[in-house]
Amino acid sequence: MLVTINLANAQHSDPSQVSAEKQNRWISETIRVLRNFSPDSTIAPVTIDKYVWENGQKISCRVIKSGIIRLENGSWIYITTTSSHENQEIGDVSMAVDDKKNIYKNMGHVCAGIIHFETTQLTELKNTADFFKYFVNDTDDAGWEKVNF
Repeated sequence: MLVTINLANAQHSDPSQVSAEKQNRWISETIRVLRNFSPDSTIAPVTIDKYVWENGQKISCRVIKSGIIRLENGSWIYITTTSSHENQEIGDVSMAVDDKKNIYKNMGHVCAGIIHFETTQLTELKNTADFFKYFVNDTDDAGWEKVNF
């Protein structure tokens, strides 16, 4: 039996299916929501995990659709995502806001609402600025970009 696999869709959606207009509209709407965001106890927590092995270490987190990272110093980062699995015309986008109302965008691959961010440059996450500076998507190393609104 011969099985044919469309490689453009094997990992995730075909980038040619993304509509820049629809993606930009989603980003703009999400920015509006994030500007007014206020965390509460109903938001799923995102934990920062540390992994150590013989030749190094990393810290990472896994976001499932959305969640909040709460740091020991009281600051926080809220992350929300959309996936090409949900809407091919919007594609993969993660957006985040911190307690200072800075907003960031990450265009790394979100697989069915799940995305992992990691860094090998830190031993622990002490502030929100370091998250956006050092953490990248573990699938394609996409970093965070500050959004000016």
